[in-house]
Amino acid sequence: MQVEVRRKTLLESIIETMPAPLKEAYDAVPRKNSAAHEILRLHVAKYLWDNGYRDISFETSVNCGYGESICVDIHERTLGLFVECERAPDKKAVSNRRRAIMDVYPTAKFVLATQDRMGWKALKLAGVADEVWVVCRDGRVLTPTEWAEERSKTLKSILNSVELEGYMNFYRQAEEDYQKFKRLSSEEDLYWRQILTLVCMNVSQFQAEWLNSVSIRGVWDKHIEDARKRMEDAKTKIISKVIELLDAILALSSPYRIRLLDNATITIEVDWNAWQWLGWKDYPAKEPEAALQYQILEENLKKELKIATKDLKQKLKGSPAILKQKIERDRIIEQLKRDMAEIESALPLLAEKIRTALLQPKVQ
Repeated sequence: MQVEVRRKTLLESIIETMPAPLKEAYDAVPRKNSAAHEILRLHVAKYLWDNGYRDISFETSVNCGYGESICVDIHERTLGLFVECERAPDKKAVSNRRRAIMDVYPTAKFVLATQDRMGWKALKLAGVADEVWVVCRDGRVLTPTEWAEERSKTLKSILNSVELEGYMNFYRQAEEDYQKFKRLSSEEDLYWRQILTLVCMNVSQFQAEWLNSVSIRGVWDKHIEDARKRMEDAKTKIISKVIELLDAILALSSPYRIRLLDNATITIEVDWNAWQWLGWKDYPAKEPEAALQYQILEENLKKELKIATKDLKQKLKGSPAILKQKIERDRIIEQLKRDMAEIESALPLLAEKIRTALLQPKVQ
C-alpha cells in the first residue's frame, strides 16, 4: 500500500529553518493569527535576526493608559523598534497605532511591514510610519522604492517585444495574402462559371441553375489554404506569448498559474505556497475579504500589464505596418464622407423625380 507523503506548508518550512532562539520566542507566543500573517511576521523577524538584531519578541504589549493596551507584532529592543505587520494596511489605523506607541515610547522607531502584492500602494504610505517595508515571499525586505524599481525591471524583461512584433507582422502579411487570394479566387470562380454557363446554353436539356450546387476549386485555392495556415500558426504563437505574459504577472501577486497546452486548451493551476502566503480566499462574491483579494489582484494586473507592454506599444505606434493601416483607414473614412455628401445632395433631386413620376397620369 502506497502511503501519500504530506507536503509541508510554506509556514511550516519557514518555522523549520528559523534559528533556535528565534523559534523558541515564537513558540512561546500564545496568540497566533492567520498563516499569511504569521509568514509575514516571521519573515520580518528573520530579516532582523540576519542583520544582527537578536533581542526580538513577538506580540509585545504596550500599555496605552486608562487600562488599555495594544499588542505589537514585533519588538526589537536594541533598536527600540516596533514593527506592525499588515497585509492590507489602512492609513488611518496604522497612523493611530503609531501615535499610541509613540505616546508611550517617544524615542521608539515605528515600522510598517506589508506584503509585496501591496508594493504599489506602499509607495503612497509615506508618513504613516518611520519606515515602510515591503516583504517578499522569499523573505527579502525592501523599501517601497527599491521594490518598485525591481518589479518594473522584472516586468519589462518578461515580454520579448521584438519576437512578438515579428509574429504580429507575420500574421498581418499572411492576412493580407489571404484577402488578396480570396479576391482572386472569387474572380476566377466567376470567370469559370460564365464559361460553363456559355457551354450549357449550347447543350440541350441542361439547366444553368444546376451549376449553383457545383463548387470550383481554382488555382488560387491552395494559396488561400497556405495563407490561412500561416495566419493560424502566427495566431497560436501570439496567443502563447500573451499567456506567458499573463502567467508571469499572475505569479507575482496571485496564487494562480495559467498554461496553454498543445491542444489549444488553457489550464488554470494553483501554487499552494503562494495561496498560503497571500491568505487567499476564493469565490470573491461570497465575502468582503475574498472580494478585496481579487480587487488588489486586478489593480496590480492593470498596472503591471501597462509596464510590461510599454515597449511593445511604443514600437507598434511607429511601425510602418500600423502607419499603413491608419493611412488606409483614414482614406476609406474620407471616401465614405464624400459618398455620403453626394448622396445627401442628390436626395432632394431624387425626391422631386419620384414626386413627378407619381403625379404623371397613368397610360391606359
